[in-house]
Amino acid sequence: MSNVTQTADRCAQTSPWSPREAELLAVTCGCCRKHGYDGLTVDAVASAARASKATVYRRWPSKAELVLAAFIEGVRQVACRAEHRHAAR
Repeated sequence: MSNVTQTADRCAQTSPWSPREAELLAVTCGCCRKHGYDGLTVDAVASAARASKATVYRRWPSKAELVLAAFIEGVRQVACRAEHRHAAR
C-alpha cells in the first residue's frame, strides 16, 4: 500500500463523525460562511441539510458546540489534505 493510500485511509478512519454528521458539519460551515456566526441559526442548518432541528440538537446541544465541531472538522480535513500532499511527494 502506498503512503498516499495509507494517509487517505488513516484520515478517513480518524474521523469521529458518521457520514451524516460530517454532512451536517459541512452544511454548518457553508451557512457560517454565508451568514456569519451571528446570522447562523440551527434552524437554517437543519433546513439546508434536510434534517430536523432535533437531529442537530441531539448531536450538538447548542449553536456554539455545532459551530465549534464544524470548525474542528474543517481543521482536521485541512490537516489530512496537507498530510496527503506531503505523502505524495
